[in-house]
Amino acid sequence: MELTLPPLRGKPDGGFPQCVLVVFLSLFSLSLCPLVPLAQADVYPNGLTVAYLEVAVSQRASGVVEEVYVKEGQWVAKGDTLAVLDAAKERLDIQMSELEIEELHISLEKMKKGKQPKEIEKMEVELKKAQLSKEKSKAELERTKRLYEQKAVSDKDVDDAKNAYDVSALAVESQRLGLELAKDDPRQEDVLLQEMKIAQKMTGQEQKKLALEKMSIVSTTDGVVSKLYFAPGENASAGSPFVDVIHTDSLYVELNLPISELKSVKWGDKATVTVPSVTSTTYPGLVVFISPTVDPASRTFKIRIEINN
Repeated sequence: MELTLPPLRGKPDGGFPQCVLVVFLSLFSLSLCPLVPLAQADVYPNGLTVAYLEVAVSQRASGVVEEVYVKEGQWVAKGDTLAVLDAAKERLDIQMSELEIEELHISLEKMKKGKQPKEIEKMEVELKKAQLSKEKSKAELERTKRLYEQKAVSDKDVDDAKNAYDVSALAVESQRLGLELAKDDPRQEDVLLQEMKIAQKMTGQEQKKLALEKMSIVSTTDGVVSKLYFAPGENASAGSPFVDVIHTDSLYVELNLPISELKSVKWGDKATVTVPSVTSTTYPGLVVFISPTVDPASRTFKIRIEINN
Protein backbone atom coordinates (compact mmCIF):
# COMPACT_ATOMS: atom_id res chain seq x y z
CA MET A 1 0.00 0.00 0.00
CA GLU A 2 1.31 3.41 -0.86
CA LEU A 3 0.06 6.42 1.07
CA THR A 4 0.84 9.91 -0.21
CA LEU A 5 0.29 12.94 2.00
CA PRO A 6 0.42 16.56 0.85
CA PRO A 7 3.71 18.51 0.99
CA LEU A 8 4.90 18.75 4.55
CA ARG A 9 8.01 20.98 4.45
CA GLY A 10 8.80 23.75 2.03
CA LYS A 11 11.99 24.49 0.09
CA PRO A 12 13.57 27.88 -0.42
CA ASP A 13 12.75 27.72 -4.13
CA GLY A 14 9.05 27.29 -3.41
CA GLY A 15 9.01 23.59 -4.36
CA PHE A 16 7.56 21.04 -1.99
CA PRO A 17 8.78 17.45 -1.67
CA GLN A 18 6.10 14.83 -1.10
CA CYS A 19 6.09 12.65 1.99
CA VAL A 20 5.45 9.14 0.69
CA LEU A 21 4.89 6.11 2.85
CA VAL A 22 5.11 2.83 0.94
CA VAL A 23 3.91 -0.35 2.58
CA PHE A 24 4.03 -3.66 0.75
CA LEU A 25 1.09 -5.86 1.66
CA SER A 26 -0.03 -9.17 0.34
CA LEU A 27 -3.41 -9.48 -1.34
CA PHE A 28 -4.51 -11.83 1.38
CA SER A 29 -3.78 -9.42 4.19
CA LEU A 30 -5.70 -6.56 2.54
CA SER A 31 -8.98 -8.13 1.58
CA LEU A 32 -11.41 -5.34 0.72
CA CYS A 33 -14.47 -7.56 0.34
CA PRO A 34 -17.28 -5.72 2.11
CA LEU A 35 -18.57 -8.90 3.72
CA VAL A 36 -15.33 -9.43 5.61
CA PRO A 37 -15.83 -8.02 9.13
CA LEU A 38 -12.86 -5.68 9.22
CA ALA A 39 -14.31 -4.02 12.30
CA GLN A 40 -11.68 -6.07 14.12
CA ALA A 41 -9.14 -3.92 12.34
CA ASP A 42 -6.36 -5.67 10.43
CA VAL A 43 -3.08 -4.36 11.80
CA TYR A 44 -0.13 -4.54 9.44
CA PRO A 45 3.60 -4.87 10.22
CA ASN A 46 4.30 -1.15 10.02
CA GLY A 47 1.43 -0.20 12.33
CA LEU A 48 -0.93 0.66 9.46
CA THR A 49 -4.57 -0.20 10.11
CA VAL A 50 -7.47 -0.57 7.68
CA ALA A 51 -10.97 -0.73 9.16
CA TYR A 52 -14.61 -0.17 8.33
CA LEU A 53 -16.80 2.07 10.45
CA GLU A 54 -18.82 -0.22 12.70
CA VAL A 55 -22.03 0.87 14.41
CA ALA A 56 -23.49 -0.97 17.39
CA VAL A 57 -27.28 -0.68 17.16
CA SER A 58 -28.92 -0.90 20.59
CA GLN A 59 -32.53 -1.34 21.60
CA ARG A 60 -34.18 1.62 23.33
CA ALA A 61 -36.45 -0.48 25.56
CA SER A 62 -36.33 -3.74 27.46
CA GLY A 63 -38.41 -6.74 26.48
CA VAL A 64 -38.62 -10.19 24.95
CA VAL A 65 -37.47 -10.43 21.34
CA GLU A 66 -40.53 -11.27 19.23
CA GLU A 67 -38.99 -11.45 15.76
CA VAL A 68 -35.66 -10.82 14.02
CA TYR A 69 -35.87 -9.78 10.37
CA VAL A 70 -32.20 -9.90 9.34
CA LYS A 71 -29.31 -12.36 9.25
CA GLU A 72 -25.58 -11.92 9.62
CA GLY A 73 -24.02 -10.88 6.33
CA GLN A 74 -27.22 -9.20 5.12
CA TRP A 75 -27.10 -5.64 3.74
CA VAL A 76 -29.47 -3.16 5.43
CA ALA A 77 -30.34 0.47 4.82
CA LYS A 78 -30.60 3.25 7.34
CA GLY A 79 -34.08 3.19 8.86
CA ASP A 80 -34.72 -0.51 8.20
CA THR A 81 -36.41 -2.39 11.04
CA LEU A 82 -34.01 -5.11 12.14
CA ALA A 83 -36.13 -6.71 14.87
CA VAL A 84 -39.08 -6.09 17.18
CA LEU A 85 -39.70 -6.74 20.86
CA ASP A 86 -43.00 -8.00 22.27
CA ALA A 87 -45.20 -4.88 22.34
CA ALA A 88 -48.64 -6.32 23.22
CA LYS A 89 -48.91 -4.17 26.36
CA GLU A 90 -47.90 -0.98 24.54
CA ARG A 91 -50.47 -1.56 21.78
CA LEU A 92 -53.21 -2.20 24.35
CA ASP A 93 -52.30 1.00 26.21
CA ILE A 94 -52.70 2.97 22.97
CA GLN A 95 -56.10 1.42 22.23
CA MET A 96 -57.38 2.21 25.73
CA SER A 97 -56.09 5.77 25.48
CA GLU A 98 -57.80 6.26 22.10
CA LEU A 99 -61.15 5.21 23.62
CA GLU A 100 -60.70 7.61 26.53
CA ILE A 101 -59.88 10.50 24.19
CA GLU A 102 -62.94 9.73 22.05
CA GLU A 103 -65.15 9.71 25.14
CA LEU A 104 -63.79 13.09 26.24
CA HIS A 105 -64.44 14.56 22.77
CA ILE A 106 -68.05 13.36 22.87
CA SER A 107 -68.54 14.94 26.30
CA LEU A 108 -67.03 18.18 25.05
CA GLU A 109 -69.38 18.35 22.06
CA LYS A 110 -72.37 17.73 24.32
CA MET A 111 -71.15 20.42 26.67
CA LYS A 112 -70.84 22.97 23.85
CA LYS A 113 -74.29 22.17 22.46
CA GLY A 114 -75.98 22.31 25.85
CA LYS A 115 -79.06 20.30 26.80
CA GLN A 116 -81.51 19.38 24.07
CA PRO A 117 -85.22 20.35 24.40
CA LYS A 118 -86.26 16.79 25.20
CA GLU A 119 -83.62 16.57 27.93
CA ILE A 120 -84.80 19.84 29.47
CA GLU A 121 -88.39 18.61 29.33
CA LYS A 122 -87.36 15.44 31.13
CA MET A 123 -85.59 17.46 33.81
CA GLU A 124 -88.73 19.59 34.31
CA VAL A 125 -90.75 16.41 34.88
CA GLU A 126 -88.16 15.18 37.39
CA LEU A 127 -88.41 18.51 39.22
CA LYS A 128 -92.21 18.19 39.48
CA LYS A 129 -91.84 14.66 40.83
CA ALA A 130 -89.35 15.91 43.42
CA GLN A 131 -91.75 18.71 44.42
CA LEU A 132 -94.62 16.22 44.87
CA SER A 133 -92.36 14.03 46.98
CA LYS A 134 -91.49 17.05 49.10
CA GLU A 135 -95.20 17.90 49.63
CA LYS A 136 -95.85 14.31 50.62
CA SER A 137 -93.00 14.35 53.11
CA LYS A 138 -94.20 17.65 54.53
CA ALA A 139 -97.70 16.26 55.05
CA GLU A 140 -96.29 13.16 56.71
CA LEU A 141 -94.17 15.30 59.04
CA GLU A 142 -97.19 17.38 60.09
CA ARG A 143 -99.25 14.22 60.73
CA THR A 144 -96.45 12.72 62.83
CA LYS A 145 -96.22 15.90 64.92
CA ARG A 146 -99.96 15.76 65.67
CA LEU A 147 -99.68 12.11 66.70
CA TYR A 148 -96.73 13.03 68.92
CA GLU A 149 -98.83 15.63 70.70
CA GLN A 150 -101.37 12.83 71.36
CA LYS A 151 -98.57 10.64 72.70
CA ALA A 152 -99.23 8.15 69.87
CA VAL A 153 -95.68 8.17 68.40
CA SER A 154 -92.17 8.46 69.80
CA ASP A 155 -89.51 11.13 69.42
CA LYS A 156 -87.72 8.89 66.92
CA ASP A 157 -90.76 8.79 64.66
CA VAL A 158 -90.81 12.58 64.55
CA ASP A 159 -87.08 12.74 63.80
CA ASP A 160 -87.44 10.20 60.96
CA ALA A 161 -90.30 12.18 59.42
CA LYS A 162 -88.31 15.40 59.65
CA ASN A 163 -85.24 13.78 58.04
CA ALA A 164 -87.37 12.45 55.18
CA TYR A 165 -88.77 15.94 54.61
CA ASP A 166 -85.27 17.51 54.60
CA VAL A 167 -84.03 14.96 52.06
CA SER A 168 -86.97 15.63 49.74
CA ALA A 169 -86.41 19.41 50.05
CA LEU A 170 -82.74 19.00 49.05
CA ALA A 171 -83.77 16.84 46.09
CA VAL A 172 -86.09 19.61 44.87
CA GLU A 173 -83.33 22.21 45.19
CA SER A 174 -80.87 19.95 43.32
CA GLN A 175 -83.32 19.36 40.47
CA ARG A 176 -84.11 23.08 40.26
CA LEU A 177 -80.45 24.10 40.04
CA GLY A 178 -79.77 21.40 37.46
CA LEU A 179 -82.62 22.64 35.31
CA GLU A 180 -81.38 26.24 35.50
CA LEU A 181 -77.87 25.21 34.46
CA ALA A 182 -79.25 23.14 31.58
CA LYS A 183 -81.13 26.15 30.25
CA ASP A 184 -78.02 28.37 30.46
CA ASP A 185 -75.13 28.27 27.97
CA PRO A 186 -72.16 26.10 29.03
CA ARG A 187 -69.66 27.96 31.16
CA GLN A 188 -66.44 28.82 29.35
CA GLU A 189 -64.31 27.55 32.24
CA ASP A 190 -65.98 24.15 32.03
CA VAL A 191 -65.28 23.95 28.31
CA LEU A 192 -61.65 24.97 28.84
CA LEU A 193 -61.25 22.39 31.59
CA GLN A 194 -62.58 19.67 29.31
CA GLU A 195 -60.24 20.77 26.50
CA MET A 196 -57.31 20.65 28.92
CA LYS A 197 -58.22 17.09 29.85
CA ILE A 198 -58.23 16.14 26.17
CA ALA A 199 -54.86 17.83 25.57
CA GLN A 200 -53.37 16.01 28.55
CA LYS A 201 -54.67 12.67 27.30
CA MET A 202 -53.31 13.32 23.81
CA THR A 203 -49.87 14.13 25.24
CA GLY A 204 -49.97 10.85 27.10
CA GLN A 205 -51.02 9.16 23.87
CA GLU A 206 -47.94 10.50 22.07
CA GLN A 207 -45.75 9.16 24.86
CA LYS A 208 -47.39 5.75 24.50
CA LYS A 209 -46.72 5.81 20.74
CA LEU A 210 -43.08 6.64 21.40
CA ALA A 211 -42.91 3.71 23.81
CA LEU A 212 -44.29 1.48 21.04
CA GLU A 213 -41.72 2.79 18.55
CA LYS A 214 -38.96 1.93 21.00
CA MET A 215 -39.98 -1.72 20.77
CA SER A 216 -38.54 -1.76 17.21
CA ILE A 217 -34.79 -1.98 16.62
CA VAL A 218 -33.96 0.23 13.64
CA SER A 219 -30.66 0.47 11.76
CA THR A 220 -28.96 3.83 12.15
CA THR A 221 -26.72 3.40 9.09
CA ASP A 222 -26.37 1.66 5.74
CA GLY A 223 -24.17 -1.39 5.87
CA VAL A 224 -23.78 -5.10 6.46
CA VAL A 225 -24.95 -6.95 9.56
CA SER A 226 -21.81 -8.40 11.10
CA LYS A 227 -23.20 -9.78 14.36
CA LEU A 228 -26.54 -10.50 16.02
CA TYR A 229 -26.61 -10.66 19.81
CA PHE A 230 -30.18 -11.90 20.41
CA ALA A 231 -32.61 -14.46 19.00
CA PRO A 232 -36.43 -14.62 19.25
CA GLY A 233 -37.59 -15.48 22.75
CA GLU A 234 -34.58 -13.99 24.50
CA ASN A 235 -34.87 -11.06 26.89
CA ALA A 236 -33.04 -7.93 25.71
CA SER A 237 -32.18 -5.07 28.06
CA ALA A 238 -32.42 -1.42 27.04
CA GLY A 239 -29.11 0.06 25.98
CA SER A 240 -27.31 -3.21 25.32
CA PRO A 241 -26.02 -3.91 21.76
CA PHE A 242 -28.55 -5.79 19.64
CA VAL A 243 -26.76 -5.92 16.29
CA ASP A 244 -23.50 -4.66 14.79
CA VAL A 245 -23.69 -3.02 11.36
CA ILE A 246 -20.56 -2.29 9.33
CA HIS A 247 -20.71 0.80 7.13
CA THR A 248 -18.95 -0.38 3.96
CA ASP A 249 -19.00 2.81 1.88
CA SER A 250 -15.86 4.13 3.55
CA LEU A 251 -12.60 2.73 4.85
CA TYR A 252 -10.40 4.25 7.50
CA VAL A 253 -6.66 4.02 7.09
CA GLU A 254 -4.71 4.64 10.27
CA LEU A 255 -0.95 5.03 10.54
CA ASN A 256 1.71 6.59 12.74
CA LEU A 257 3.85 9.51 11.57
CA PRO A 258 7.05 10.88 13.15
CA ILE A 259 6.57 13.63 15.69
CA SER A 260 8.61 15.90 13.43
CA GLU A 261 5.65 16.03 11.03
CA LEU A 262 3.10 16.97 13.72
CA LYS A 263 2.87 20.62 12.70
CA SER A 264 2.75 19.81 8.99
CA VAL A 265 -0.42 17.66 8.94
CA LYS A 266 -3.80 19.30 9.33
CA TRP A 267 -7.33 18.03 9.59
CA GLY A 268 -8.90 18.01 6.09
CA ASP A 269 -5.58 17.52 4.24
CA LYS A 270 -5.88 15.46 1.06
CA ALA A 271 -4.10 12.12 0.74
CA THR A 272 -3.95 9.23 -1.73
CA VAL A 273 -3.82 5.51 -1.02
CA THR A 274 -2.67 2.80 -3.43
CA VAL A 275 -2.55 -1.00 -3.01
CA PRO A 276 0.06 -2.15 -5.55
CA SER A 277 -0.64 -5.85 -5.02
CA VAL A 278 -4.32 -5.35 -5.90
CA THR A 279 -4.49 -2.50 -8.38
CA SER A 280 -2.60 0.54 -9.56
CA THR A 281 -5.63 2.71 -8.94
CA THR A 282 -5.07 5.57 -6.54
CA TYR A 283 -7.83 6.32 -4.04
CA PRO A 284 -8.23 9.88 -2.80
CA GLY A 285 -8.84 10.45 0.87
CA LEU A 286 -8.97 13.08 3.59
CA VAL A 287 -7.29 13.33 6.95
CA VAL A 288 -10.22 13.11 9.38
CA PHE A 289 -8.38 12.59 12.66
CA ILE A 290 -5.08 13.62 14.21
CA SER A 291 -4.27 12.19 17.61
CA PRO A 292 -3.79 14.82 20.30
CA THR A 293 -1.26 12.56 22.04
CA VAL A 294 2.17 11.25 21.07
CA ASP A 295 3.48 7.75 21.74
CA PRO A 296 6.49 8.41 23.99
CA ALA A 297 8.16 5.10 23.04
CA SER A 298 8.07 5.49 19.26
CA ARG A 299 7.74 9.30 19.27
CA THR A 300 4.98 9.02 16.67
CA PHE A 301 1.40 10.22 16.47
CA LYS A 302 -1.57 8.59 14.82
CA ILE A 303 -3.59 10.00 11.93
CA ARG A 304 -6.72 8.60 10.27
CA ILE A 305 -7.56 8.94 6.59
CA GLU A 306 -11.01 8.23 5.17
CA ILE A 307 -11.28 6.79 1.64
CA ASN A 308 -14.15 5.42 -0.42
CA ASN A 309 -14.32 1.63 -0.39
